[in-house]
Amino acid sequence: MFFIRQLKKIHLGNTLLVLFYKSIIQSILTFNLNCCYFNLKKANKTKIDRPRKTAQKIIGLELPTIESLYNERICFEAKTS
Repeated sequence: MFFIRQLKKIHLGNTLLVLFYKSIIQSILTFNLNCCYFNLKKANKTKIDRPRKTAQKIIGLELPTIESLYNERICFEAKTS
C-alpha cells in the first residue's frame, strides 16, 4: 500500500493507480486463488480482501472483490475444460 499512497501523492491518474494495483497487489492475492479460496473460513476470506479495501479507499474507485475474481476464474476454467 505504501507505493499506491506514494503514487497518489504525486497525483498519478486513477487509471494508472488501478493498473498498478492489478499488476502488483491483485496478482499476488490471486496467485493460488483457485486452489484454496473455496476451503477458507469467512474470517480468512475477509483478511485476504483487506488489501483490496485499503487500495480502494486510497484510489477512490471500486475494485473487484477477491470473491468475484475467484468466481470469474472458476467459470473460465469450467468453460475451457
